[in-house]
Amino acid sequence: MKSISNEILINASLETVWDALVNPIKTKVYMYGCEALTDWKAGSKLDWQGEYEGKKMVFVSGKVVEIDAPHFLHYTTIDPNAAYAQSRANALDVRYYLSKSGEQTLLKVYQFGFEHAADAEKRFADIDNKGLGWTPVLEQIKSLCEKE
Repeated sequence: MKSISNEILINASLETVWDALVNPIKTKVYMYGCEALTDWKAGSKLDWQGEYEGKKMVFVSGKVVEIDAPHFLHYTTIDPNAAYAQSRANALDVRYYLSKSGEQTLLKVYQFGFEHAADAEKRFADIDNKGLGWTPVLEQIKSLCEKE
């Protein structure tokens, strides 16, 4: 199964890191200027909204699949502006796992679902980011959380 997996240790509490994942003001800092808009309940719609040429737009959509605050978050993602069908089969899955590691929080992210999704090779290459995967995003989350 083709997937992307990264992890990082953060010098912050589990609650601080969780807040960074679900607080739209904070997601805007590390998720390419996008706010995560949802009520964070299983089955709810999730939109990643940002600005382009001065206008608000949704860059990524999905659904919250499962949530167990502050330890686990699973949601789907799909580009609502893409030419392929906006179906569950074309959506990718993202899972975050948070756990205490001494005084730190271990944050793991796992993205999968490429083998059946439309335009899978390109989407994998874009997200894999030359082998870095989620590392740049995780480093920004770490920086944000450690400033608090």
